[in-house]
Order: sequence, then structure tokens, then C-alpha cells
Amino acid sequence: MRKAIVRISVTLLVLLALGAFGLCAWLLATPEGARILLERAAAAAAVRLEIGGVEGRLLDGLCLKNATLRTRSLAIRVTVLNLDWTPLSLLMGDLSVKRIHARGVDVRDNRPESTEPSDLSWPTLSGPLARI
Repeated sequence: MRKAIVRISVTLLVLLALGAFGLCAWLLATPEGARILLERAAAAAAVRLEIGGVEGRLLDGLCLKNATLRTRSLAIRVTVLNLDWTPLSLLMGDLSVKRIHARGVDVRDNRPESTEPSDLSWPTLSGPLARI
């Protein structure tokens, strides 16, 4: 009986590990997974992201079509955004972008006029995404 419990426990752990690996592979290696991860990251950064189409994958190259990023005071719309990057550098805490190409960019800034320079810092993430 004890061997059966151990065997079942090990089998369940292996299945759980395989499922987690499969989910990670799907998120990183498919356009649908990229869309979900990008939308979750935007929500964690308290911005709204709408993506018309996704081609490619997060593992190497990504193309977003008709993407709009909105905050309370800013809206950025891009017809086509191509990203060529090295995502593994995120594990070291670095963002390594080889190439970004944007076409059809429209920026709407609804902030009141100011004489102070704009804040161009990256948005701050919270939760599990903050570790990246």
C-alpha cells in the first residue's frame, strides 16, 4: 500500500511538472501565449493594452499589429511593431533588444502643458512580474 502511494505521488508530481513545462512552452512559443503574457504584464503595470494581431513568439521575434497602449493621460497606437530581442537576458535582470521597428505610430498626450521634462522611466511592475 505504501509503495502504491509513493508511486502515485511521484506520477502526479511528474505529470504536474510536465504540465507546467508545457504551459510555459505554450506561453513563450506561440502567438496566443505571447498575447496572454503581454496583456497580463500590461495589467500588472496598470496600463491597458489592446492588440489586434500577434505574429511570431516571445522566444525570438514578435510582431504586433494594431496595438494600442493606454494610460490615464497617454495613448500610443502602433500599426506594426516588430521586436527582435533576447528574452533569456531577463533572467539576469537585463532587457536586451536587438531591433525595434515601429510603423504607423500615433501618440496622444492628454497631460496638461508642463515646463518640466517628461518622465521616460519604464513602468514599475508588481507581483511575480517584478522579479523579472
